[in-house]
Amino acid sequence: MHSALDDETEIVIGRVRGYSGAGPGKFTNAPFISMSIPGAAGSIRSTAGDLAKWNAALFGGKMLKPASLAAMLAPGKLNNGETSGTAMAKMMAAAGAPAKGHSEYGYALFLSEVDGHRKIDHGGGIYGFSASLSEFPDDHVTVVVLSNAIGKDVGAQKIAKQIERLAIGLPAEK
Repeated sequence: MHSALDDETEIVIGRVRGYSGAGPGKFTNAPFISMSIPGAAGSIRSTAGDLAKWNAALFGGKMLKPASLAAMLAPGKLNNGETSGTAMAKMMAAAGAPAKGHSEYGYALFLSEVDGHRKIDHGGGIYGFSASLSEFPDDHVTVVVLSNAIGKDVGAQKIAKQIERLAIGLPAEK
């Protein structure tokens, strides 16, 4: 296992530097941020292999009891009965943001579909780094993408979307 809470004072063989992208091929060094600041929102370092093992253990019943996993994969509900996705869509519309497709949010996982293929995912980013971990349970496909860049039109999520489509048998988007 190569996953751990990161400590910038530790020498880690193979640890990469992070970059900010202004567009494909246009990079600068990302600003420094102490990993003690983001906590669970960005201070864990890992590898694609470790994340794939984690995902297999989570969905293979080795991490949670079946009832706990089912609760994790159920859309969150607000006190008024609305699901998280419905509430989020209303907020985005009120803010004038364009609709990007419907998704729900369970316990720390996004729940959506890609052209009829059920998708469970979570991703994120912090100065210089981005990550995407997606599970297509009905297709038995897991896609993990880690990038040491984040910014306009670069990073893990942009790459992951194309890989996901190809992995579940759909044409790449242009």
